[in-house]
Amino acid sequence: RWLTLLGVTEAWLAAAVDARTGKVPNCLNAALLAINMVVSLLSGARVGSVLLVTSLSALPALLIHRLGVGGGDLKLIIALTPIMGLSPWVGLAVACLLQAARRSRHFGSVYLAAAITAVAPWV
Repeated sequence: RWLTLLGVTEAWLAAAVDARTGKVPNCLNAALLAINMVVSLLSGARVGSVLLVTSLSALPALLIHRLGVGGGDLKLIIALTPIMGLSPWVGLAVACLLQAARRSRHFGSVYLAAAITAVAPWV
């Protein structure tokens, strides 16, 4: 469960940066990806599994980016995948529903962080 807490904390960190600057910077996403891959490996995951899951998450991210979700948010999901598995992707679906309910054209990382926080314990 501490990996879930780490991932949720990272999602809120990215949301705070996004709220302040209007973007989730590549350097933050790269650092989180590196940290999460190492943490995942130290927690007993196999190298091949971590690389495969992380690599496979890039394809849906590219497709979803074409639908209007920001690249920084999608890179954040890829960075969280090694320690959280599917939770960030389910969180993305919930965040999109929240955005649609508000009829907002701006996809905010706060929606994503809130949704990841809500679904992480259950996924």
